[in-house]
Amino acid sequence: MILHCGNSGLWFQIFAGISVSMGAFASSSLLAWVTPILPELLSPNSEIPMTPEEASWMISIPELADLVTPIPAGLLADRLGRKPMILASAPLFTLGWSIIIYYKTYNSLLIARCIQGAAVGIVYTVVPVYLGEIASTDSRGAITSLFFIFSWLGYLFEYCTGPFFSFSNYTLLTLATTVLFFVLVWILPESPYYCLMKGDRKEAYRSLLWFRRSSEELLRKEFDMMKLTIDEDQVQETSWMEVISNPADRKALYLMLFAGSLRILSGTMPLLSYATETFQNSPDLFIAPKYITMVLGLVLVSGAFVSFFTLDLLGRRSLLIISSLGSSIALCIAGTYYFLETKTSVDVSQYNWVAPAAVLVYAVVDVGGLYPVNTAYTSELFKSNTRAIAASISTLITTFFTFVTLKFYQTFIDLFGIYFNFFMFSGLCFIGTIISYLIMPETKNKTFSQIRKELVSSRNKIC
Repeated sequence: MILHCGNSGLWFQIFAGISVSMGAFASSSLLAWVTPILPELLSPNSEIPMTPEEASWMISIPELADLVTPIPAGLLADRLGRKPMILASAPLFTLGWSIIIYYKTYNSLLIARCIQGAAVGIVYTVVPVYLGEIASTDSRGAITSLFFIFSWLGYLFEYCTGPFFSFSNYTLLTLATTVLFFVLVWILPESPYYCLMKGDRKEAYRSLLWFRRSSEELLRKEFDMMKLTIDEDQVQETSWMEVISNPADRKALYLMLFAGSLRILSGTMPLLSYATETFQNSPDLFIAPKYITMVLGLVLVSGAFVSFFTLDLLGRRSLLIISSLGSSIALCIAGTYYFLETKTSVDVSQYNWVAPAAVLVYAVVDVGGLYPVNTAYTSELFKSNTRAIAASISTLITTFFTFVTLKFYQTFIDLFGIYFNFFMFSGLCFIGTIISYLIMPETKNKTFSQIRKELVSSRNKIC
């Protein structure tokens, strides 16, 4: 667990993790920006008039642009470096917010969100790789969990500011966070693993010293282990096809794609994007839907902070199983309430608190497990020279599922009712629980080399 590391290097790793995870904050701000102002955008006095169908496209269109950048981002991260690619995403976020502020039309909003969606593809591909490569073995779970902690902080930030600012000031405030992201990343060193990949041992040692601040003996021991890992990884030149053709990498890719797909198909993105609208379907709530949405933001952050400790305490596999099963149960309860409320004559008015409470519980167990585990697997399962490529493939697949769930969430409500989405996501989480139990490996407190050896020697026949 991370807390037993009492050296100052831990705090430098945390600072670096927070800095690059501001990219996750910016990505979530893009998605959450819509939630508190969606009723206003659909109103007759909207700053940018749109229909519900147009709103569904506006909400989901960043995911289409997100499909374009993961593969190039992964390839360029191996050629230009992790840090330059992370830095490149910040101006894209800033440009998008600037367009929204100065050109208040529906078409310009779509263009702006496409530009920002491209930035999200870079962030979700490269940042998890960087986090895994800068973290020490015994704190890697905690450091990689920062990615989604700041992702949920982005949601909380938007939920708590959107209802109280004008459209322009709200958007300008969001823009300011992307500038902070750029400044923080600018002062960080490059990943020591990447420096070794490029043969710059002097720079790699300086980078490792910056992140560890440990004794010369411990530093030299870890540096030698890093060199050995890189030398083993670089025995043969690797292309992106290696991730598919090599049995061990193919197995790792299947595992990572499963974890990523389960994360998205648990329904988090559409349920959060439509949160305020969803809570309005619970009649006569004693708290206004916009305030429940703020509570939801706090719950998301709380669940993510819990994962900062539990990811290294419970382990990846156990946390994945607990999270997916808990999500399935909570979603089933919410779906049952909405089914009884909308499709039967059963009087559930005195239980109008059940669905919002179930969604809040779901948020805790979902973001406290499925999300940080996915990031940890992304950073742990691959060799140094295939890690970025694999991350880009994973981002591509999960982005596609995100687009599908966002675009058709409202469609399924119109066709079947709000309960249908909850039952569907609950069923997918339950299936994910069973598969997680059967195939997912444990990587807690293991070096990259140990994880690779276990993948190679594993008799798991998922390939």
